[in-house]
Amino acid sequence: MEALNNKFLVASLLALKHTFDKEWLEANMLRLLSLGQEVPENLLSRFIVYIFERSGFKEEQIIMTIETLPIHLKKTVMSTLDIFVEKGEKIGVGKTLAKTTRNMLLEGFSVDTICKLLEVTPEFVTRIKKELKK
Repeated sequence: MEALNNKFLVASLLALKHTFDKEWLEANMLRLLSLGQEVPENLLSRFIVYIFERSGFKEEQIIMTIETLPIHLKKTVMSTLDIFVEKGEKIGVGKTLAKTTRNMLLEGFSVDTICKLLEVTPEFVTRIKKELKK
């Protein structure tokens, strides 16, 4: 397969072929990431996310894998993971705001008061209010 001379295609096909074989992905993670390093960063970022998501790696395993990567590849992997950590934090904040808004509505707070205290929009509160009525 590596005779194709397109290392990223090889890495992608191997990752797809073994997508449900977490042990294989774990054993070949470095190889896959190394094969994929010659492509534009946006493609590599998506590939990194796919591999780590499919592998089911725990945080410690991801860190150990990153530590063994060549420096130029390590930077791309780290920046990709930083983006997803940031997105995860935003999702967490959004869930917390939704839960707090829901609780405040159930306690009888007005839309204006909720908007003022939580710094959310009236549309956000109205959407949560509609969800409560379902």
